[in-house]
Amino acid sequence: MTAHFRADNAKEFAALEKMGLNRIKFSAAENKEYVDNAYGLEWKSIEGKIDAAEFAMLKRLTGN
Repeated sequence: MTAHFRADNAKEFAALEKMGLNRIKFSAAENKEYVDNAYGLEWKSIEGKIDAAEFAMLKRLTGN
C-alpha cells in the first residue's frame, strides 16, 4: 500500500511541478511547530464546547 501511495504522490507532484508549483520542505523544527500549532488550534476549538472533565479525558486519552 505504501509503495502505491508513494508512486501516486510522485506522479501528482510531477504534474503540479509542471504547472509551476514549488514544493516546500520544512525542517524538523518547522514541522514540529506546524503540527503543534495545528493541534493547539483544534484543542482550542473543542474546549468550551464539551464538559471540562470530558475535555481533560480526551486530551489524556490522545496523549495531549
